[in-house]
Amino acid sequence: MKQNKQLKKRLIAQLAHKKWTVAMIVLSILFVIIAGAVIQLVTITVQKTHTQSVITNNKSAKLQASRQYQTQNDEAKQRLQKIQTAVEETLARTQGDIAITLYDIKSQLSYQVNGDITYVANQAVVLPLAMMVADKINGDQLLSNQKLIFNQREVTLESLLKTMCTTKDIVVINALLKQVGGIDKLVQYSQKHFSSQQPLALKEQQFLLTTNAASQQMMQLYENKDSNYLYNKIKQWLRQSMIKEGFYTLTTKANVTQLFIQQQENIYDIAIINGNHPFVIAMFTKNQVQAAVMMSELINRIYHIENQ
Repeated sequence: MKQNKQLKKRLIAQLAHKKWTVAMIVLSILFVIIAGAVIQLVTITVQKTHTQSVITNNKSAKLQASRQYQTQNDEAKQRLQKIQTAVEETLARTQGDIAITLYDIKSQLSYQVNGDITYVANQAVVLPLAMMVADKINGDQLLSNQKLIFNQREVTLESLLKTMCTTKDIVVINALLKQVGGIDKLVQYSQKHFSSQQPLALKEQQFLLTTNAASQQMMQLYENKDSNYLYNKIKQWLRQSMIKEGFYTLTTKANVTQLFIQQQENIYDIAIINGNHPFVIAMFTKNQVQAAVMMSELINRIYHIENQ
């Protein structure tokens, strides 16, 4: 009997111990679940706070960038207004036909007077023709070391291209026109690659060009210099042959790449001018007394405005 009681007590004790063990296991599981939920809640809160912070910072950065762009744009508009005043004051003192187009590269703002008026500009086709030859060489349609007979001597295509850029000689122009398929092909190339209304026209075997088109051609030479190694060479050749007139002055000479052509009563000056605010400018004159001097005076004023 006594043994039964002891056995019963032992069983009760074992059962109580098992219940305690189960209770502890359940409590441990509940603790893990609750702890996990708390950690997840904290993580979500932190992530939400971080996301809100990132969104706030992005909004702040965008707002700052927008304000900066607006400030820069306002400053560019003010510069352009000063340039317009300078041009108008210059034109008021002159006679004859004048066209001018200016494009501010950073702001992409432009200003023009008679920019869509065509001028007979035979030698001014040096720029689009040089770019066409360069594109054909770059596209393996022509070879830079291709041998040609010019003036009874053997030259390469690239050396002839350099000669055209440095001399603007009409005989060299005609020789290169022959290599690209003739006048009509150059007109077609210009219409395809330059988006001006009239990038290059032809009338009675004479080229017609506007300052809008000329400035755009120079701009493409500037923008695409890394895609065609010959574009950089064209710029170098133009700089080597710059005439110390027009847009080439003591003020601009270190920063100007210029195509200056004087053709009877007409003067054509097309240039890229670097500085704080690089810009492209083209100016054509006809029957204008002292046109080159007038261009020099005007470009000095514009250069100072763009580099204040």
